[in-house]
Amino acid sequence: RAILNKSQKAIETLEPEYKRGNENSLYYRGENWTTFDINRHRADGFYHAFSIPLIAAKINRILSMQRDNRFEWKVRGRGVEDELNAEVLNYGLKYIDDFNQFKWIESDIYKDGATKRWGVLKVWIDYSKNPLGDIKLEQIAFDSFYWDTNSRLYDIAEDGTFMGQCQWYPLDYVEQIYGEKLKEQGYTFGERFTSNYSNNRLKVSDWADPKKKLIKINEHYELFYEKNFLVKNFKNGDYKEFTSQEDATDYIQQGLQKQAELLFTNSSYSNTF
Repeated sequence: RAILNKSQKAIETLEPEYKRGNENSLYYRGENWTTFDINRHRADGFYHAFSIPLIAAKINRILSMQRDNRFEWKVRGRGVEDELNAEVLNYGLKYIDDFNQFKWIESDIYKDGATKRWGVLKVWIDYSKNPLGDIKLEQIAFDSFYWDTNSRLYDIAEDGTFMGQCQWYPLDYVEQIYGEKLKEQGYTFGERFTSNYSNNRLKVSDWADPKKKLIKINEHYELFYEKNFLVKNFKNGDYKEFTSQEDATDYIQQGLQKQAELLFTNSSYSNTF
């Protein structure tokens, strides 16, 4: 429930930005007249409403320049000893770039930023065809993405605490992928897409579309802070991480016992000569 409240609050805050972005997209395509305006003009005797998207010519010139100057990722070593590692990384980046056709995705994201409000790139690991995982780069709609609106850097690793994506899926797909999990949380599938929550029941229009048989899935990512304990190995300088202080203390005691036994063995060995 707390995660739902955070995402809903962020989406409500970003709703004016989504609306402005959709309007910018219409202006870019030259669709300046709404259905209401066209009907009103026809009622006044004007059958056609024309618009000339002057801004599109300027933006298209910028977009063509960006496409002509698309670049490939390149890693360079700081010294001679790093050249081999840099070459291996370049092969990996080249494979990911070609596998995802990132040059074209990059241009589409740039176009979203220039013609709407912002562009969003989703980076994730796909295990469906490769057990080791394939790095996937995917463009997502600007108005399906939300983030912690209190942050300034749009980065969950810096000053943000959460971000996510809302996406509509067919009902049969949701039943196959998330059916058991949703039923455990009290959701039931049917014509009315009912929910068993008694308090703060969700609106059907917020998370389900009965006519199109669609359900909105929220992929929410949140940064959780937990206390970890580090134990330093004074012999090699390495650190070992523990989630509980008890385990860290046991590890230290085991290390001290081994160190004492090792010192005793060495001293006894040296005294025999």
